[in-house]
Amino acid sequence: MKKTFEDILLGMKLMSPDELSTQGSHFDYSFVDQMTHGQKFRIHFFQSLSRTTRQVRQKAPTVILASILNQDIKLEMVLARAFASRGIHAVTVDTINIKDVFTAVHRLEDLTTLIDSVNIISRSYQKAFNWMKTKSEIDMERVGAMGMSFGGLVLSYLTAMNPEIRAGIFAITGSDFQDIFTHSQEPSVQAARNRIIYNEFIRTENQPLSFQTDFKWSQYPITSEQRESFRSSLDPFVYTVPDPYRLSSHVKQDLAKRCKDKALMIFGCKDNVFTRHQNDVLWEIFGKPEREFYERSDHYSAGFLIPFVHANRYVSWMGEKFGMSPFELTSRKSEFKPSKSYYSLLRQWIKQSKETV
Repeated sequence: MKKTFEDILLGMKLMSPDELSTQGSHFDYSFVDQMTHGQKFRIHFFQSLSRTTRQVRQKAPTVILASILNQDIKLEMVLARAFASRGIHAVTVDTINIKDVFTAVHRLEDLTTLIDSVNIISRSYQKAFNWMKTKSEIDMERVGAMGMSFGGLVLSYLTAMNPEIRAGIFAITGSDFQDIFTHSQEPSVQAARNRIIYNEFIRTENQPLSFQTDFKWSQYPITSEQRESFRSSLDPFVYTVPDPYRLSSHVKQDLAKRCKDKALMIFGCKDNVFTRHQNDVLWEIFGKPEREFYERSDHYSAGFLIPFVHANRYVSWMGEKFGMSPFELTSRKSEFKPSKSYYSLLRQWIKQSKETV
């Protein structure tokens, strides 16, 4: 039988059967489809159940979640189940337009399409937050945000624009779009950047495009002068991107005052998608709050550790900011014993991957 990524997680005891299915024994699940600027998106609502009555908790603290820009591995859905299983409602947003963002990056020859897609995603989260205000189950006095990577950038901006968000965890992310897009070594971003530089500053009118794959584009030699010219060409775009770096000083001061003691930043010391400088920028905007460093982790290994290894620690951190007692945050999951070992599943996964190459 073909094994999936989720099977590996089950074998590693990093995911329980409840988490594999949308419906769990300790939470209720529902969704609603909405539209923004002609784009469809889905709001997922994971509602924690009362220990005694098994009914949905009323006026419960709630966290809105966003993770890396990836359609296949929905890390925010794993985090949502972790929060809901321990007494905190969770909301995630499935922006159907994310696929369009990937397409835009892979084919990018100018920035307009990418900027439009990023703004649609940002508006989807804002609309989801407005939807949260209509739900009686949510205590809007105790709302938090947790975002990783691109999701961290989006939710840091959402937090800046909505004072109702009282606590936030922003992991393996940063700020200053101009610097991010100029220096990120994420392969698809690097390939897109090199394509634009080639089209704008290198290619002659009669010279055809000779590189087709992202790998080849990411390897294309670019000089420091061409990179600086590219950075300057971003000036007309950066003020239209949802980025805390471009907010007014007044808004930044208010954000720093509000979040200094109620935010947590996480940085993977070997991250080559967001640089330390970009993480420092966001950290300073939020008033230099508490920060953790994953000394041995790059971007994607940190993105794996947070939801699958350290999720309970961050649920507890958020619960403390909401004034919840340790008893309220005690894990409600029953012990899970997989029928097959992790190593057996991993061997099948590797064999299966080789057969499909």
